[in-house]
Amino acid sequence: MKTILTICTGCCMFFFCCRAKIKKPVKETTAIGSLMGYENYRFQTADASWDLPTSLNEISGIGLLNDSIMLCQEDENAMLYLYNLSTGQVDKTIPFGKSNDYEDLAIVGADVYILQSNGSIVQVANYLQLPVITKFKTTLEGKNDTEGLCYDSVSGSLLVACKDKQDVAESTVNEKLIYTFNLQQKIYSGKPLLIFQEKDFSPSALAVHPVTGNIFILSAKKRKLVELNRQGSFINRYELKGKMFSQPEGITFSANGDVYISNEADGGKANILRFAYQSK
Repeated sequence: MKTILTICTGCCMFFFCCRAKIKKPVKETTAIGSLMGYENYRFQTADASWDLPTSLNEISGIGLLNDSIMLCQEDENAMLYLYNLSTGQVDKTIPFGKSNDYEDLAIVGADVYILQSNGSIVQVANYLQLPVITKFKTTLEGKNDTEGLCYDSVSGSLLVACKDKQDVAESTVNEKLIYTFNLQQKIYSGKPLLIFQEKDFSPSALAVHPVTGNIFILSAKKRKLVELNRQGSFINRYELKGKMFSQPEGITFSANGDVYISNEADGGKANILRFAYQSK
């Protein structure tokens, strides 16, 4: 693992100009389950759950600030919500611009970054005190339908997952791309960091596991969750069954590896679910 992380970090110094070498599946895979003989999560029953207020019916991105506060964002209004997991109430709201199609968020120190579906990224610096808002228009566009955003401490960059229109000559319809956004230069990498292949899969969110460094990618379509290592090889595939997963749109981790997944209301109640990390 140390060797893998060293390689990834070195690649970042060149701003990820080259795509990582991916061992692609021999054929398209649809099976859900562990590829390594074990699974770190049991998604049949949540260890904790929170029904959200109607203001968060369209919840999209989430990020855990501490044991009690979840930072949330929904996909229409330019508003951040500090949701208190202890009381089940919204403690504070933070406006950051005009209504648009906002898809995910990433917390980096005192700043938060919000991804739009057209690839643009909004930075809300010092968001808990005196917010300063800056918008970065990027090389990705609306046709790419960017939906997943997270901070990657290994590379010191943001990871961005595209839902549609990959626009890479060597990619196919079932291949999904992850780009990096360099936080120093505020630009996307010229080429994707990872390409992975999964049928009936549309990335809606992603997050880096704090213990393993693996990348977890969520799909509201077919309600799937896949786990990739740093080279893009599959570790696990999880199926998210049951009424509690109405429309999974957000994912984040606690420091010990517990995973939180947010679901839009989709005719019922929006919620946040927590599942305990079970190490091997």
